[in-house]
Amino acid sequence: MENSQIIYAMENGIVTISINRPEKINAVGFPAIRQLMAAFAKADTDPEAKVIIFKGEGEKGFCSGDDTKCPEWLDIGFNWLPGDMYLGLRKKHYYQLLQAIRELTKPVIAQVHGWCLGSAPELALACDIVIASENTKFGIPLVSFGISSMTAFLPKVVGYHRACEILFTGDVVDAKQAFQIGMVNHIYPQEQLNEKVLELATKMSKQSISAIGWTKWALNKTMGSVAEAIDYEVLAVGLTHPSKYVPRTHERPARPFQTI
Repeated sequence: MENSQIIYAMENGIVTISINRPEKINAVGFPAIRQLMAAFAKADTDPEAKVIIFKGEGEKGFCSGDDTKCPEWLDIGFNWLPGDMYLGLRKKHYYQLLQAIRELTKPVIAQVHGWCLGSAPELALACDIVIASENTKFGIPLVSFGISSMTAFLPKVVGYHRACEILFTGDVVDAKQAFQIGMVNHIYPQEQLNEKVLELATKMSKQSISAIGWTKWALNKTMGSVAEAIDYEVLAVGLTHPSKYVPRTHERPARPFQTI
């Protein structure tokens, strides 16, 4: 059994799912992704669970993105050629988690503080509501490394033109800017964050969770296909991602891209 990299707790119908890797600023590798998938599925099917809070442990931040030093990066079952990367990433990486969060029937609040880096902003944006501390910094510098990412949710949240500026420059977005452009719903001092998130979760838990679930479903339908948006993002990632993290076992022509 994998060592637990998350914390799952429920009180008064409110589930808290926390990434528990503060020594790595809650970077997520494959074990953490599997455990998060299981935790969200458990909360979604538990009739006692009404609202989910998603957060990261420790003082440094919500999440620092992919744990590229995770041993499974060395043996993840596909070669790092564009076609194989697309197929492999879509099946095995955090894109499954993004889609699962958005498709939950329960409302999910992302509680974000400190650093939110790399792929982590997308984990937050996949949630239904984002509440951040005043010290939050969203770092999306992937273009600086020659990588395309963050296209599935960011433009739906902040609009096309703002998404272009953020993704084309790789600039850090602080909490105040994130609030102004709609990346977060509210910002609070760090010492008030837990209280304010719990206050909102409690208010939502007193409503009809079935009605919230169907409202969430309808809202997502009006925004287009989540799966299709993720497909296009993974395709772009597969075309641009460098192979420096994982040595190629052998060279061969990439297979035609397929939609999963």
